[in-house]
Amino acid sequence: MAPESPKFAVGTRLRHRKGGLYTVEITPDLCRIELGAVPAYVYRAADGHLWVRPQVEMEDGRFTPLAD
Repeated sequence: MAPESPKFAVGTRLRHRKGGLYTVEITPDLCRIELGAVPAYVYRAADGHLWVRPQVEMEDGRFTPLAD
């Protein structure tokens, strides 16, 4: 079950464990995946593409915030 409050805020810059850089655009308190109403993040890649990932996957350690 997903945590109630998001770990990452809008604007948080993240690094994926495989090296990609991303910015959080929408947090799970405002975003759901239609099938199952799963809380999700929307995040933007450096190339401008938007991605959607369930909250539990975003917060399981594969993404770490970058220092500002």
